[in-house]
Amino acid sequence: MSDKSQQVGSSLLAIEANVIIAGLPGIALAWIFCRFVTTQPLYLPSNFDSGWSGGEYAIYSAYALLAVVMVGFAMEGLAGLIEEKIVSHWKCYKDTKAPDESQQYIWESGQAHKDFSRRRLRILVTRNTAFFFVALSVVLLIIFVTNYRCLDALVVLFGSTLFSALFIHLWIDARKSYKNDIKNIKAIGRVAQAALDEALKSH
Repeated sequence: MSDKSQQVGSSLLAIEANVIIAGLPGIALAWIFCRFVTTQPLYLPSNFDSGWSGGEYAIYSAYALLAVVMVGFAMEGLAGLIEEKIVSHWKCYKDTKAPDESQQYIWESGQAHKDFSRRRLRILVTRNTAFFFVALSVVLLIIFVTNYRCLDALVVLFGSTLFSALFIHLWIDARKSYKNDIKNIKAIGRVAQAALDEALKSH
């Protein structure tokens, strides 16, 4: 397998890892919403874990994985929508925007690709986690306010604000590091090109 194929393959794995990471808390959020807001629990088979065969375990495991991936894509889509429509107007977000030509530097070398993939995965995970805490706070506030539990609502509001702010900070910091890496490799590329041009002239 060529280096380019390996790089593309690792990129796809990073994307899938991020979707799964987003899907797991998304499933928990869906369970909380269904259990306490709609009072309808998430569906489980009536014979759940009662003498299942190996084939049944495999089938329901595949269903569970598919559910996690689908919820993960939904979380990704909603988080991306909020990023585009709301967060993209924040000054701290605009200051961390990577150059338009940043994609070309990701493929400069295998090591650069791995570093940028790791940075990109961190950006997506922190963004999705921040969105999860915002969504969780909204769901819990609905639950507590409708049940007249004002003290619990205040605690949730404080805690969700704290955790959301923490992950938003980590998200912006990850974007800043990504932008700085792009600028550094761009500067290194210019120096290397200048050295190569000078060497060619000397010959």
